[in-house]
Amino acid sequence: SPLLFALACSPVPERPAFRNLIVIMIDTLRSDHLPSYGYERDTAPFLAGLAAEGVQLQGYAASSWTKESIAGLFTGLAPQRHQAISRSDHPPAELPYLPELLRDAGFVTACYIGNLNVGRKWGFDRGFVHYAQTRPVGKAAAAEVNAAARRLEDHTRRMRGDVKNHGNAAPPVE
Repeated sequence: SPLLFALACSPVPERPAFRNLIVIMIDTLRSDHLPSYGYERDTAPFLAGLAAEGVQLQGYAASSWTKESIAGLFTGLAPQRHQAISRSDHPPAELPYLPELLRDAGFVTACYIGNLNVGRKWGFDRGFVHYAQTRPVGKAAAAEVNAAARRLEDHTRRMRGDVKNHGNAAPPVE
């Protein structure tokens, strides 16, 4: 069939030219309240700075619940397909998983997470070389959140310097 022939002859995608990728997910943050999406108040200067230096995408949640949405982002599947839809569910290990794919492609993967619904207990640490859950019990303390933000900012600063000084080499993550 012509369709099968066309698929069989399609070129293998090239590796991306970039070596640094930051995915920032903030539960319940409205993009229409961020300056990088046109909001007039300076509500998130650090995020606005990252957006100005990189590529910013508009994402849409696959669900109103964090677990279903993050599983959808990491698997590329709707909740009904990835099966992480109830409190005790986790994405099946046989599904392709974005952090694993990035790690296997040579990226250093790190995750700083503060939501127990998408924590290690449910398998959301798959593929991350460095993984830190900042909220072991109850609500996250401001000091924990600020410390995680500083680690992200330090890592981002090192990545920026590495790209400027060494091309596309990936920096180590502490």
